Amino acid sequence: MRFSRITIVSSLSTLVVAKNHDVNYDCSQTPQLCFNTCWALNVVKHPNSLHGGGGSGAGSDNREDWGYETSMCSKQNVKWRCPDGRGGTGDCKSIDEYPFAGSKEGGFAWQQTVVALRCIPNTDQSIQGGKLSGIATSPQTDTWTINLNNLHYVTGTNFHSPARTWCTTAPIMQNDGHQLIPVGGQLKLDDPNLVVARGENSTSQLKFSEDGNSATFVNRIDNGRLVPITFEA
Repeated sequence: MRFSRITIVSSLSTLVVAKNHDVNYDCSQTPQLCFNTCWALNVVKHPNSLHGGGGSGAGSDNREDWGYETSMCSKQNVKWRCPDGRGGTGDCKSIDEYPFAGSKEGGFAWQQTVVALRCIPNTDQSIQGGKLSGIATSPQTDTWTINLNNLHYVTGTNFHSPARTWCTTAPIMQNDGHQLIPVGGQLKLDDPNLVVARGENSTSQLKFSEDGNSATFVNRIDNGRLVPITFEA
């Protein structure tokens, strides 16, 4: 009996319990970050519920695979003046990517879908960094799921471009001129025609609250495939 008890304790000590980490964005504080997220998940159809990277070097390795570096928004002629005047000088010059560079899914083309990139304010990036702290080193069995709040700020009259529809049930499959892809070490505008070809359909992947001001993305990765999650009416 003593041997059996020791064996059980030893087995339990090596058991790894998968965790789900909720990443909550306040779109009134990080509008450009929300736009990139909605473009990636609701238009281009990247997977939600990404997995941990499993190692500290995951982020830099994945950026190298994509062919870009973190300072590219400043070095190349792609930085732009943020329409809401955020980020100190208002410049959107910090690169945001989805899937996250530190995630397991970072660094490869998901179902031939390239990484979504957008130059966003440093302030948005700092807020996101705090919410994603630990994703690169977390086990690959852990999931990291995006939730959006205060959607009315980005879908209302604060912005006047196709981007204001990306976080709705009827997203316009059109680039606002600031969604980028890495091509040969350079940042190029993502072609909206490619998005139409890549997206399975125009159905929203968002599950909205009753007031329409918050949402969560409703798909998961199952045996290497993107699978929508069905919610009861």
